[in-house]
Amino acid sequence: MPAKNATGGCLLSLLVIITLVVCLGAAFLIIPIAVFAGGGSDQGGATGGTGQCTPIPANGSPPGATPAPVAATPPPAPTPACSVVAWAHTIAAHLTMCGGHWDPNPALRAPDFDKCYTTGNATGAMPQAVVDFLQKTYPGDASGWASGNFQCVSLVIAAYGLAGLPMPYQGDAVTFWSHYRTLKEWVAIPAGHSPQPGTPGIGPGLPQPGDMLVWSHAASTTGAYDPGHIAIVLAVTPPTDGQAGSVTFAQANAFAPTASVPLTPQPDLNVLPWPGGDAYTALGFIRYLGPASRPTANTVHRFICAALPFARLAQQMELSNPGQGMPNPYPWERPLPHPWYVSVLLAQWGVEQGWHLPGYTGYNWGNSSAIPGFPTIGGTGQVGSPGQFAYANSAEQGVEIHTIFTKMGNYTSVAAAWPQGPLAQATALGQSPWDFSHYTADGVPGDSLTNLLSDPTLNLTRYDNQGATC
Repeated sequence: MPAKNATGGCLLSLLVIITLVVCLGAAFLIIPIAVFAGGGSDQGGATGGTGQCTPIPANGSPPGATPAPVAATPPPAPTPACSVVAWAHTIAAHLTMCGGHWDPNPALRAPDFDKCYTTGNATGAMPQAVVDFLQKTYPGDASGWASGNFQCVSLVIAAYGLAGLPMPYQGDAVTFWSHYRTLKEWVAIPAGHSPQPGTPGIGPGLPQPGDMLVWSHAASTTGAYDPGHIAIVLAVTPPTDGQAGSVTFAQANAFAPTASVPLTPQPDLNVLPWPGGDAYTALGFIRYLGPASRPTANTVHRFICAALPFARLAQQMELSNPGQGMPNPYPWERPLPHPWYVSVLLAQWGVEQGWHLPGYTGYNWGNSSAIPGFPTIGGTGQVGSPGQFAYANSAEQGVEIHTIFTKMGNYTSVAAAWPQGPLAQATALGQSPWDFSHYTADGVPGDSLTNLLSDPTLNLTRYDNQGATC
């Protein structure tokens, strides 16, 4: 039975799912979002180069201005990233200030930013497609996108989701930077003065339309917590001849629905502070590079062949830090002293997924229960099922979820059994909270797994040899 015990240190039930997505002080929930197949080179992602997608105002809206009318449904876009741009611009253009006004002097500002909108058939009403998407995405919880509290993360998630782009992680705005820099199909390109590194080996670079632009707040460097801010790049004017360029972006819960800030010449490529000198520092741009892996399987052999490269990836991640020098949203996550055997991973994943891909929890290989910052799906109601499972949109995301679980204190015994071999690890897994009896068929802890490891027709232990192929 593919279920997961959510007790004994997993801390992963419905209560944890509402560990919230925040933008400039408000909260939000987390779900899976659609994916697309894209490409690119030179960090080019879906657009293949900087520039424009559709005619977007190059200078943004002045603070507090009423945006110009925009069509309720954007026209077809030539690329997925341009579709993100179109939806972001559309959403931002239908947001209004919730009373008061913005002022460069913080002491003179009204308390609210562009967080309001109207619905229905009224002129300037938020497109029904946006409302429908957010209602479907966050059933029963409109706290982060209802009129009067429409958050920056809400705009980003809706624009990407309606464009069909993947959002494998959601969290506080500033945590996008630390998380996406570690994901295989994404790249975090630092602004020239970013106090935090981006993707290893990637230096400052020009933004592209459709990129996410992430800021941190000075409060974060003094020990206080601030959730930061996030927006979507609409248009870029590159610096030329030593003169600054600009980056125009769409945003919510801020001083204006769209805005522009200077982009200093190379090699700095600094994103200068926004009007008013608020203590927000641009960390850089997050860009989608290409499609994630989503294999399918409906037999034991095909499952093993599909899962094998990801079991080996899991081994590597078990022995690594989540991101050198970066904030870690999972404090318990430290490199294991020993990895899990590939054969043990294949046996566990096969039992959990019924040797089929994708499963009820997508590519959540071990059917782990919900983890803050990852998509979720409801529990099954079966014995041992949590209220919510983590949902993996891709095989790589499933590996990340599984790795986070292996590093929890409840499963250190599995790593510790490495010197005794894969059968000992399988027994230790059967004695852990992950089991909840479904790895134990005949009263011996983990015997469902050890039987698979001992099956000569499967010969799973041969894959513990790194040279073995399927």
